[in-house]
Amino acid sequence: MKQLHKDLFDSDALVELAGSAGFATSIVFRCCYPGEKWPVNLGLCTGSSVSEAIVLRLLEQFREYVDLDTVQMTSVRSQV
Repeated sequence: MKQLHKDLFDSDALVELAGSAGFATSIVFRCCYPGEKWPVNLGLCTGSSVSEAIVLRLLEQFREYVDLDTVQMTSVRSQV
């Protein structure tokens, strides 16, 4: 998968990259690290049957690094 400088990524670019890599479903989310005020970090979860609930369950494992109260799903796309 090709990679761009981090400030060139946006939701559409991430979904396009995931689709070109063969992932059928992609969810892009933004969140804060603990102590941050603005949710500027983008995350991407892809797979054959990924859902918003699955993303939240996965992120729960990383509470130390992600403020779960700030998670916002920005893009849910399926190419199925």
